[in-house]
Amino acid sequence: MSVLSQAFSSRLLRGHYADEKPLIPFDYRGTPQEKRRLISMVNSIASHSQTGRAVLQKAAENGYSLSFGMQSGSYGFTNAEEKRLVLNPCFKDGALLNTLVHEARHAGQFANGIETKFGKMALRSEVMVFRAIEADACATAAFAMLEAEQNNIQVKGNLRIGASAETKKLFRRADTKAALQSAFNDWYDDLAIKQSYEDSYIIQPMRDAVKNKKEAEMPYHTVVSSDQVIDRICTTPQGCYFDDKNALDNLRYLDISPATKAVADRFFEIREMRTGAKPDKSYEDLPINRQLSALHGYFKGVSYEKASQTPPLFLAQRKTSSGR
Repeated sequence: MSVLSQAFSSRLLRGHYADEKPLIPFDYRGTPQEKRRLISMVNSIASHSQTGRAVLQKAAENGYSLSFGMQSGSYGFTNAEEKRLVLNPCFKDGALLNTLVHEARHAGQFANGIETKFGKMALRSEVMVFRAIEADACATAAFAMLEAEQNNIQVKGNLRIGASAETKKLFRRADTKAALQSAFNDWYDDLAIKQSYEDSYIIQPMRDAVKNKKEAEMPYHTVVSSDQVIDRICTTPQGCYFDDKNALDNLRYLDISPATKAVADRFFEIREMRTGAKPDKSYEDLPINRQLSALHGYFKGVSYEKASQTPPLFLAQRKTSSGR
């Protein structure tokens, strides 16, 4: 644990935290002050949000630890291999509660058996799964924060909710399924965010595989269906919040950028040339969106656009092939 990380949770910067009995049995790590701060945040969520409490409980039951760690450009991340949830101590507690639920939701998704390694699923399935993983974590965290706000949570710093006006309206109507679906869909409406994730989860892994001549380790062959994704990801204690289990086959969830299409086409050409493996054709019918960007990248003879905006939570989160 770095001295700098400890400083951002110190009494000088964060004030006093009482000694509380944790309501959720995480393996809390850090200095006594850091542990008191973590327990305070966990207890705040568990006391004010039924959804948040259930998400945190599942992560703890699956053996995840909770700690602080310095990060660049990220509120926090999940490491599935080491079973760690790590929060950025630089932010105030109100800003981190959303992240805590978000990352704990990832832990629950991984416990449900979601594939997290690059290049194992057919590219169409990979687009479907990786996006749904993030959209669901954002939706669940936003819904938990709305519950906490409704229950008059008191926390250091302003509560960061992350819900659209439509999602808030549906929440106020007590339409849980519709509110969660709306929050889930909110993530898909931002082209820059989607392209940033494509850059991290499709383009960069393909670049790395070509550079290191490890294309054979990325078969892109396992097909995952919409109902399998929804059953494992879009869950609540009251059941799935999607009535239509084939919803993710709708092309609105599957559009990709020109950059992703160009890099994937070239990757499969190179892989076939080097290994003889036939190209993955699963993504050929996916619609192409028109993400605009002032930045460009280069991939083995292909010039392509890159996103000009990086996502606030996810890029730094994926520190391992299975961590978010």
